[in-house]
Amino acid sequence: MPFKCICYVSCNGIVGKFICSKITMTNNYREFSDEYNEKEKLICLTENDILAYAKGKNIHIWHIENNSVNIYKTAFPLSKLNLRRPRQT
Repeated sequence: MPFKCICYVSCNGIVGKFICSKITMTNNYREFSDEYNEKEKLICLTENDILAYAKGKNIHIWHIENNSVNIYKTAFPLSKLNLRRPRQT
């Protein structure tokens, strides 16, 4: 089920948002190699970076919907969304 992510930076506020259409948990990174090769420049990670991070364990791959990323020119406070503090995850 898709969900909206709000990008929050402490001291700055809300700086952007995007929609995640699904999350895949896998340790078979090559399963996503075609998709990854297209987007490698966008995510700023090499395949070796991912392998080193995962250390052979499962990782969660977030599938971000095309055209859903919004980066705001000016950050705004949580209070604009009726929030007092960011949710703890």
